[in-house]
Amino acid sequence: MAQHVVSRGECLSSIAHDYGIARWQTIYNDPANEAFRDLRPDPNVIMIGDIVQIPESEPARLTLATGQVHTIKIQCDVTLLRVRVIDDSGNSFDGAEFECVVDGDEQRGVVKNSFVELQVPRNAERAELYVWATADEAEYWELELGDLDPVTEVSGQQARLNNLGFISGEVDNLMGPITRRAIRKFQGAYDLDVDGICGPITRGELIDNHGS
Repeated sequence: MAQHVVSRGECLSSIAHDYGIARWQTIYNDPANEAFRDLRPDPNVIMIGDIVQIPESEPARLTLATGQVHTIKIQCDVTLLRVRVIDDSGNSFDGAEFECVVDGDEQRGVVKNSFVELQVPRNAERAELYVWATADEAEYWELELGDLDPVTEVSGQQARLNNLGFISGEVDNLMGPITRRAIRKFQGAYDLDVDGICGPITRGELIDNHGS
């Protein structure tokens, strides 16, 4: 069994892809990763430096009759990119058209329930998202896929605050004055106790509003 140390930009889907494993659940649910599951109960959010055990895969062996046509179905992950899109006032872009470019592949759609959702390659790292708030003007974001740390980490709090428009500065995993000020602004906006501390209640509110 191999041991993998998570690096920046990786997620379980991309790790499974790199090791030739069809489904990320094969890794996450392996008994050898019990401690990892306890540490990261949300498999969509893992952390740089996490250690993941990679189970050995046995090649499938099929016995097929000659002279016949056979159809073989291979089960594989579907990796979704799901982005909540709101303006500076917290209003949704519902109904707005979007275009997302991932690895040179353009996909178009419509924002529904405040979210852009589409399938992406398992090993995708970056995306460019355009949302037409009006017919003539598009909002634009560059997305680093697989780059969100758990909310229990300062870096995860900083990234979510930045994404929600409460600017906490550089995502450096340091709880400095800019980050504390952003936490206080977020707490005030959502009627929480304003103490500049990202405790369990504030972290829960961050996840609810960020979507992960």
